[in-house]
Amino acid sequence: MRRQNKEQYRQTLKRLLKSCDCPSRPAEEPEPLPDWSERAGAHHYLYVAERDAMVRWETCNAARRALARLDEGTFGLCVDCGRPISQKRLAAMSWAERCLGCQAERETREQLPRAA
Repeated sequence: MRRQNKEQYRQTLKRLLKSCDCPSRPAEEPEPLPDWSERAGAHHYLYVAERDAMVRWETCNAARRALARLDEGTFGLCVDCGRPISQKRLAAMSWAERCLGCQAERETREQLPRAA
């Protein structure tokens, strides 16, 4: 990967982290509501807010790891197989850690039921 490309990725990742707004603590539990439908709505809102915060937090951490790989000289290489990650994948997700093949394999493994 060319040095110019690496610097572009570095700037992209730094902008992402600057705008990330990662929460430092989970959302607070809403006050109990008397109506069951209001409670259901409040719990749904809390669930969505927690999922959103988790995705943002995971993206921030992935961006930090990508910046560390840039410093180490391993950015753009799959952390599993060591092969280059495609430029298209990095353009779409500059924090990608794995090539498409290894990512697909990991997602398949995670969907399989675990042995008891």
